[in-house]
Amino acid sequence: MKSILNRFGLLALMIFALAGCGGTDGTAGAPGAPGAPGESLVNVTNLTAAEWTALKPTIDPASISVTIASPPVVNFRVTDVNGNPLVGLGTKASNGRLNNLFFTLAKLVPVTGGPSKWVSYLVTSSSDGGVTWTGNFPQQEREGTIVDNGNGTYQYTFFRDIKQAATIVAGLTDTTTKLKADLGDVSYNPALTHRLAIVIKGTQPGGTTAIELPANVTKDFRPDGGAVTTTRDIVQRSSCDGCHSGKIIGHSDRRDPKLCVTCHTDQTKYGFVNVIETTGLDPALTTPYYRTTTGEAAFTYPRMIHQTHMGEELVKTGYNLNGHCNDPAYPGYDSAKAINTNAQCLNTVAIPQSPANCTKCHDGSDTKAFDGSVNVNKTIDGDNWKLVPNRMACGACHDGIDFVTGDGITLADKAADIAALQPVGTTRSGHGPGVGPLADDSTCGSSNCHTSDNIVLMHRSTVSTLNNPGVKAGVSTITYDIKSVILNASNQPVVTFQINKDGATVTTLHTSATNPTASFPAITGLTRGPSIYVAFAVLQDNIANPADFNGRVGSSLNNLLTSGTNNWGSFTDASGASTITGDLTLSGGDITTNVANGYFTVTMGTVAKPIAIPAGAKMVTGMIVGRFEQVVNGVTVKIKPVLKTVVATIAGNKGRRVIVSAAKCNSCHDQLGTQPEFHNGERNDPTACAMCHTPNQINDGAQTKNYGWPGATNTFIHGIHAASKRSVPFTWAAWEAIFTVDENFSKIKYPGVLKNCEQCHLPGTVNFANTGGSTITPLYTTASAGTSTCVPATGVTVACPSPNT
Repeated sequence: MKSILNRFGLLALMIFALAGCGGTDGTAGAPGAPGAPGESLVNVTNLTAAEWTALKPTIDPASISVTIASPPVVNFRVTDVNGNPLVGLGTKASNGRLNNLFFTLAKLVPVTGGPSKWVSYLVTSSSDGGVTWTGNFPQQEREGTIVDNGNGTYQYTFFRDIKQAATIVAGLTDTTTKLKADLGDVSYNPALTHRLAIVIKGTQPGGTTAIELPANVTKDFRPDGGAVTTTRDIVQRSSCDGCHSGKIIGHSDRRDPKLCVTCHTDQTKYGFVNVIETTGLDPALTTPYYRTTTGEAAFTYPRMIHQTHMGEELVKTGYNLNGHCNDPAYPGYDSAKAINTNAQCLNTVAIPQSPANCTKCHDGSDTKAFDGSVNVNKTIDGDNWKLVPNRMACGACHDGIDFVTGDGITLADKAADIAALQPVGTTRSGHGPGVGPLADDSTCGSSNCHTSDNIVLMHRSTVSTLNNPGVKAGVSTITYDIKSVILNASNQPVVTFQINKDGATVTTLHTSATNPTASFPAITGLTRGPSIYVAFAVLQDNIANPADFNGRVGSSLNNLLTSGTNNWGSFTDASGASTITGDLTLSGGDITTNVANGYFTVTMGTVAKPIAIPAGAKMVTGMIVGRFEQVVNGVTVKIKPVLKTVVATIAGNKGRRVIVSAAKCNSCHDQLGTQPEFHNGERNDPTACAMCHTPNQINDGAQTKNYGWPGATNTFIHGIHAASKRSVPFTWAAWEAIFTVDENFSKIKYPGVLKNCEQCHLPGTVNFANTGGSTITPLYTTASAGTSTCVPATGVTVACPSPNT
């Protein structure tokens, strides 16, 4: 049997799904009544190619009715984005299948000792009008009879009679790999919850262009007319859009997880053999991977999606859905690396946030606990991840556990082996003390196993975010605030800031009489700490008012709290009662803030040795940024507070243009910089990146590589996110990321729609529409001609760094 498994983009890779078709001819009905007054009928066969491509067809779920006599009959209404009825969608190809419509139909079956599951009725095909039948994994239904009523409404009569599905499956002949038992119980039960899905997609009738945004709609119902009380509504499409930005997730026409689950059932194992673990290479697998080692379908939706998002963190290696990872004939094969990163090679995926953030994708809460905002992605069964633990969903991520024997490799085992530089699998903790083989899922959520509370606890991270409002036990939460940034009479920046620990204002900072180290505890129980920066823009490249930063002064908090001969600055509490200056000996010990307002003030430089910025500097902006570290149960934990910036209060001073938002970044990253981690997770607001990443960037900080302007914010951010599209690989700082020194960012696969600039940018900022179409004056990103000058923080005019390439 030849599988028809089409790849589609998801996160940093391609996800594959299963589809098939077969059937007989059907005919379109006669034109019906015209549309309602005020509506304009739109005949899709008369659209231009561009109009068809841009068409956004819509099916209102309320317009759908399903009658299952024998076979099922579906009525529905289709409109365009303006509410105009669409006609002409009932055309068929020469093989008798609908060109632009298909349907799926599944029932929700309760499972003893486990979660309910979807079972598709559409698991057989016939090429002779129903005389003979063959078994298949779940199929599309588009061979029936369609009636176009001419007013935007349609009636479709199924080719397959689902009341006969069980009889047809029972009559199939088993082969070595095609076992009718794998197709499950497809008997008709009108008292169960059913789900119908309708898809509008494909190439224009008589044309060659395809709809860019296909329509997916589902309707849950009970054929006996009873109320739907049993549900399995886990994920909203809008949850996916946080990263995927409306991108097609599934083939070229699947966009909604509620549709996907009607085909990605355990029935997708039909026709395939179990995958075998490679002897002596545990936990490696052989290929391809259609079924698991225990005979379950690799393409069942919860397993496929969880393992896709878990990616490189999976314990086992060699995952190869569809068998194309090592296929030189498949598009995208890299002969140098002997792998195809366009295929479903799960172990090559790098998710842009922690896969432990379960509520990023499914959440049944009314509000987001972190900020109290309305949870627009709420689903009825969104909390199943913690309320209904089961071997398939949990085991997809925790794939090293063998539920049959109780043996296995935990994620902690893998981390320990990697840290010890020994093969993964050397450490094997198994499922847990006293846990042996499991016959079903009934004990998973018992009081002495995985309760909802401990599931939530185990999935917490060390950073409190929108999708992870609680942190691991014992880990502190830190937040920053800046009250003001000013310049004193000597043009020294003065920053007044606040640090909050576990919701309480920090009122005491410890000082040091010696040069501080990373272990210096400015706050009791915490080491390291933030830095205070002030960035600005001055004349460069004959540009009097550049729109980019090109100067910066600052100091770490630890240096500011150290006496002796350093020249970092002076430190006071908000009331001015206590002062510490870098060139004076400490006499007062710890610095205690005014408890009434809880703010400290730092002045850059000292009276004797001021650190001033040039007169007339623009875009003067202060920032507090940096991590603390804390030892919890013998493990050093990085606490990564969100940085804070404030524009200085100076006459005529304006901040740098704001064209992105942290919320947009965090819709995919959850908290920018934490995973994948860069700058130790400290730099987590994109509006602050430009304070350091300027067009004058010349090296990697270690003075080992000279890379110039690629380090500028706009260059490197675009270069990394669009790396897979570049003809010239983007290599800047790849040696500091997750790659080796000779690699680049080409393996990054942007999960969204790359041309949708507003997935990252604020509206109107890409084409300067928010400034009336005016242009800006960015600094040059090419070598200076030799006549340009720069004014650095010292106030001395010097030649610009050359080259700026």
